[in-house]
Amino acid sequence: MHCNENSFPMESSNETTAFVSADDSHWAQFIESKDLAGFASSWLALLCNSIDGVIGAMVLMGKANEGPYSPVALWPEQTHDLQYLALSAEQALVRRKGVLTDAAKLEATGHISRQVAYPLEVSGVLHGVTVLDLADRPASQLQAVMRQLLWGGAWLEIRIRRAMEDEGRQTVERLATLTELTVRSVQYEHFGQGAMALVNELAARLPCDRVTLGVVKRNTLQLIAVSNTSNFQERSNLAQATRSAMEEAVDQQSLIISPSQGNEGEVLISRMHDDFCMRYELASVCTVPLPGKSVPFGALFCERTTHPFDGETIELLKGVGHLLGPVLEAQWQQEHWIKTRLLGAPLRLLQRYTGPDGFILKVVSGGLVLLLVLLALIRTDYRVDAKTVIEGSVQRTLAAPFDGFIASAESRPGDVVQLGQVLCTLDDRDISLERKKWSTVGEQYTQKYRQSVAKHERAEARITDAQLKQAEAEGALLDEKLTRARITAPFNGIIISGDLHQRQGSPVQQGEELFKIAPLDQYRVILQVDERDFAQVRIGQKGQVVLSSLPHDTFAFTVKQVTPVSLAEEGRNYFRIEAELDQAPDLLRPGMEGVGKVVAGRCSLLWIWTHRVVEWMVLTFWQWAP
Repeated sequence: MHCNENSFPMESSNETTAFVSADDSHWAQFIESKDLAGFASSWLALLCNSIDGVIGAMVLMGKANEGPYSPVALWPEQTHDLQYLALSAEQALVRRKGVLTDAAKLEATGHISRQVAYPLEVSGVLHGVTVLDLADRPASQLQAVMRQLLWGGAWLEIRIRRAMEDEGRQTVERLATLTELTVRSVQYEHFGQGAMALVNELAARLPCDRVTLGVVKRNTLQLIAVSNTSNFQERSNLAQATRSAMEEAVDQQSLIISPSQGNEGEVLISRMHDDFCMRYELASVCTVPLPGKSVPFGALFCERTTHPFDGETIELLKGVGHLLGPVLEAQWQQEHWIKTRLLGAPLRLLQRYTGPDGFILKVVSGGLVLLLVLLALIRTDYRVDAKTVIEGSVQRTLAAPFDGFIASAESRPGDVVQLGQVLCTLDDRDISLERKKWSTVGEQYTQKYRQSVAKHERAEARITDAQLKQAEAEGALLDEKLTRARITAPFNGIIISGDLHQRQGSPVQQGEELFKIAPLDQYRVILQVDERDFAQVRIGQKGQVVLSSLPHDTFAFTVKQVTPVSLAEEGRNYFRIEAELDQAPDLLRPGMEGVGKVVAGRCSLLWIWTHRVVEWMVLTFWQWAP
């Protein structure tokens, strides 16, 4: 059946609505009802009796703004199924305004009727809805019904407001009581004194004949304080029964009351509590677990001999458990910090691991153990990493052959040169003049020698011959300097250092370095190995190097020499290891840097990833050991 819903505006009117009582019992219930459901039932009956042609009606209420909304009152009480009114109720709840359906014959009732639904809102909060099934009537009468439903709904709103005010007042009183109990438990220096004050205060406020506090220690509950009792025997039958009942609630981590009053759908085991009540002829007993940070800290056991626990007391006990549990645990740990923190932490972890809530911990720990086993079994190459520099296998230094001046410079660092190629020239003009001087002196000594021989002056001839040889030697020395004035490449290679273009005309001294040349086809790899890994490197081991300028290429090398000489750099000691490249590419140049790794053997992944930490711990222990 298709229904066309119409929303009616709620008009103000000076009319007064007369509620005609069909039954004085409804008025009595309306006035004296203590709960909201009874009040709604009597109110609905009075409303329906005051409106002609009401076929059926119901009031749905639930959690504010959330629901679900279920029937709390039906009219008539012995009626047929009113499920067909649910659609109108749902529309009124969704729209939050009055809803009126068109006249239609419903199969559920067999009558031609209209449905009127109006939501119950208090301060903008939706609490429920009222639905009426009316016999069809003119629009003017429907408007009067809507007004009457609106005005009558004010009684429910007032009753809901009173319930909210009562609940708020009870909450404030409950919070004040909890605050006082918390202050009473922590104002003492020792835990035992605060525990005794707490149970005495609870016994007086609830009221209870006896209140017992127990603390979980080593997976066993121990009784700490009993109200109005300075000494108690832990091995007595009463103490054993009390401990068993408290452990029953701690194991289930839920408040348990005997006789049971319902626990919001929870199925709890209360055998020990029931036996305690029957054995000691009590009206009711209640155990409140005290939660801790990770595991339950303890419990409070309350006993009454005359009357059972009401709803307000139960709510107060729940608040006591949630608030005082962490407070008492912190006070206990502060007084027993050695046992609870140093010794208790492993025990609590073991309890969580073996307990029913330790499934995730078991899975995680099992996974970690399995991972460690796999890491210990999987073996791979252990590679020692080190900072690496590429050098030429031979580096030739070209120095100034004599004191002079730079005449020209044909090459600079980075240039590839060939054997015999001129790199630079020195100014040889002074040497050339000096050479001519000694040539002239030599000719003079030659002529003088001939004259001495012709005159048979043997002594003079010998002296002149010696002077002649000196002049010839000086000339030969100058000829050699003239030859060496042109600095040439000793082999095919690349200039590593020596930029003389900016020094033309400047003086140089004999032996001063001018150029440094390395060959292009012969290289060596220099690795700076950390002293911690020096013992792992051996001659003949293989390795690979990746250079900063060629990060996508890997070059293999072989260790050729292990130099036992350390080099201090950046606060650590390094040893110089020389290696030879298996194959030198054309792009390689001396001076390139990168990271090299030497294969030092096969080890487990666990050792590779943890040996640094283990070695550090051993060294630290040795350092601090007496």
